[in-house]
Amino acid sequence: MPRLPIALVFAGVVLALFPSTTSAVPATDPRPARVPPAPPAAQGSVVVAATNLYEGAVLPAPRDLADESDIRRFARRFAELNVAAPDVVALQEVRGSLPAVVRRLNRAMVGRATYAAVTRPGLTRDRGACAGARGRFTVVRDGALVINTATTEVLDRGVIRTWGRWLPGMRGVLRRPNAAGCAEHPWARVRVTREGATRDAVVVGTHVGPRGHYLKTLAMRLLGDRARELAGPAGLSVVAGDFNLPWCRGGAGAVESPSCPVADGHRELADRGFGDALRAAGVSFGTRGRVDFIHTTGQAAAAGWDRCYRPRIAAGCSRRDSAFASEQAFGACQRRAIDYGSSGGACRRRAYARYYSDHPIVRATIQ
Repeated sequence: MPRLPIALVFAGVVLALFPSTTSAVPATDPRPARVPPAPPAAQGSVVVAATNLYEGAVLPAPRDLADESDIRRFARRFAELNVAAPDVVALQEVRGSLPAVVRRLNRAMVGRATYAAVTRPGLTRDRGACAGARGRFTVVRDGALVINTATTEVLDRGVIRTWGRWLPGMRGVLRRPNAAGCAEHPWARVRVTREGATRDAVVVGTHVGPRGHYLKTLAMRLLGDRARELAGPAGLSVVAGDFNLPWCRGGAGAVESPSCPVADGHRELADRGFGDALRAAGVSFGTRGRVDFIHTTGQAAAAGWDRCYRPRIAAGCSRRDSAFASEQAFGACQRRAIDYGSSGGACRRRAYARYYSDHPIVRATIQ
């Protein structure tokens, strides 16, 4: 999705977060948390989370990587939002910061989960074919899958390649005249065991290129086809992450509703038996420009997201529950996090203490 100033490109923003339900916190705590967290997961279910952490895709920012305060806030918020520790977490834009993210998650979730990365980010050069495109190209895999080792084992893993168009400012990095490149989306076949019941699933972590509606549609069609193929006819498939495509046609300004016209890429997934867990739970209606989804062929028993984190996305959030007073306030704190690692200027200290990414955390319990 489009970023703020050009300086943020060098944070590695090439490829473009559980419910707004949270546990109660002291009145002096600046984090928005006013309603109960998600309920515990039932037997035979798989809990999936997804977050784009804005920590680096191609050119991570050295100052940002040296300062883990935003990662620490993410892990703290992650722990607040979950009674049931997610079995699989799909992370995007963590090239350069994945070890720190896993370490912070384990500190925040101590006694509840132990997380380990089972796929890793990378940036390589290749030649040949990538989802139909041929030639020499950069292969970007800025995401990773992390599992809860207390509940989950990996049976198989790999990547799915799609072709996409990224930000124009990265032409020199991707070495393509139209800033296009090959993206690798990590997948894992996992077995989740909870209270003696097991459930197998194929989980794909995705980050779809932010430019070009047609290319996004092709990528989402391919992701759906491959996920279903990997899981088998009766298997459970999940595709989770940053799709860089709102649900409704009309772009970021369209208000999400039960009856809005569906964007082509999401329609491609729906035609393949996938449903968005947040829509199934009814917690996404009224939002604008939401691009983070958990699409699944299973049934969403519960789902949600950190709804009031971004002022631009969700309406109806009170000042008490909102993380930032305005989108301008959010942008100021984002710039400080990337460039300076501290509050100051237009970013107030209280607001800076809430910043963890430009995407809210999303989660779903799937049966």
